[in-house]
Amino acid sequence: MSTSPAKRMLRALLGAVPPEPPPAPVPYSVPDYPALGPHHVRDARLFSDRGEMFRSFALPPGPVIGEVGVGAGWFSSFLIDHFRPSTFVAFDLFDLHTVPSIWGHQTSVLFEGKTHESYFRDRFAGRDTRVVLEPGLSHERLATYADATFDLLYIDAGHTYDEVKRDAEVAARKLRPDGILVFNDYTLFDVNGTPYGVVPAVNALIVRDGWQVIGFALQQHMFCDIAIRRAPAPALAPGG
Repeated sequence: MSTSPAKRMLRALLGAVPPEPPPAPVPYSVPDYPALGPHHVRDARLFSDRGEMFRSFALPPGPVIGEVGVGAGWFSSFLIDHFRPSTFVAFDLFDLHTVPSIWGHQTSVLFEGKTHESYFRDRFAGRDTRVVLEPGLSHERLATYADATFDLLYIDAGHTYDEVKRDAEVAARKLRPDGILVFNDYTLFDVNGTPYGVVPAVNALIVRDGWQVIGFALQQHMFCDIAIRRAPAPALAPGG
């Protein structure tokens, strides 16, 4: 079948236009970080989601739990209902009411016309658990607690390398020796390509300070959770 002169001209013109180059990759602007070795994941378990992983944790009765970055309290509710902590501490800036919408919800509707802090406080009023709100920068507010206070800390606040590193270093001190530290969003980029610092900060903590991965929870879009605990001290050899 013959091609019309107009089509031949259009093809010639289109062929003369070079294709647009692919977009430049987003630079991953964090310091180099260590990889985990086999001994770091020897006793780790894989879970289909974070709820399944948290339900596997054996915490003492009436534990002290902290959640760093609570949002609207959706996962806070799970933590309180499942573990029945004696004290639950919510660390957050509590300023989400100042933005028009989050997670596809109008904040005026999500927070029922209240401030973020008032909504969260009212949501958990009347529980058997003592719920404490700590408005402010997470690493600063967490630092006000005595060392070895918490049985479980869940970190889901700022996601830059420096923010996660600060939270991780303070959280490690505030956790009891056999406590569990969990980080949300163990991934390198968000959906818009913005670099996350969770993987570098967590890996550095594990390798540098002798922690072990005890659980890894998948998430549909790979914003996974990683749970770590201090590695047990090596047993002494007989006569050592």
